[in-house]
Amino acid sequence: MDQVHFTKADCEILSEANSRKEDLPERGDIRDRLLVLDRALPGQRFAGTAILGLDLHKHWKPQNLTSASHPHAFNGNKVSEIFLRYGKSRQEMDDMDLDDIPKEDRRHRGFGSFPRHVHIAIGLSYEGFFYQVVIQPGACPDHKAMIDRLRHEKTGPVLFEKIKMLQADGYQVFFDEPGHPGLDGFASAKELGKLISERYRDSQGRFPFSIRKNVTVHDRVSVTSDNLSLEINRLFPLFELIARTSTR
Repeated sequence: MDQVHFTKADCEILSEANSRKEDLPERGDIRDRLLVLDRALPGQRFAGTAILGLDLHKHWKPQNLTSASHPHAFNGNKVSEIFLRYGKSRQEMDDMDLDDIPKEDRRHRGFGSFPRHVHIAIGLSYEGFFYQVVIQPGACPDHKAMIDRLRHEKTGPVLFEKIKMLQADGYQVFFDEPGHPGLDGFASAKELGKLISERYRDSQGRFPFSIRKNVTVHDRVSVTSDNLSLEINRLFPLFELIARTSTR
């Protein structure tokens, strides 16, 4: 088991005031500590391979094992979070049907060598250390897949129950940013699916959907590779329900 520490000063590097600055070497230090945790995870340790015995994959290019730690066009020229990213295999991403992505968003096909999609993200933001399943803005196929699963008579209740279980473990549901209604306001999978569908229709998939847990950094917080393993195993069943194509 490996352990690293993140401080309030690290979080400050990711504040709005600093997010657009070009030359902040501290961002690289944050990334390096995340990679220490990644390398300590049980199982294969190479880019592009599955982790923890799950059908959950690192990116095949080492530079994309985390989100970018410098401002560029595809992160809105700001760095407000730096995180490890685990998601679909390279073959799955190559096979994604991108026909439903609006033309103005097609450029995301080449974003970081992969299309936007549902994934597990673990890292640091201004608000603290976080764990989440997130469907990125522009990840239209996975937004639609989640809506279809919530409406499906078999997968809907299962997906809804997985979300409720995560909420019991300290996770919150966000439709685009903190402050939107959490799961307590929804009586069923179909009701949740209806609301997400309406928001999706209005914005054409240009908002993130996430189930996220934030750990506040008051002075500093210690994070271990065991912490990552625990939360990945909690999040994976939800990721798999959204990411895999079958509703049978």
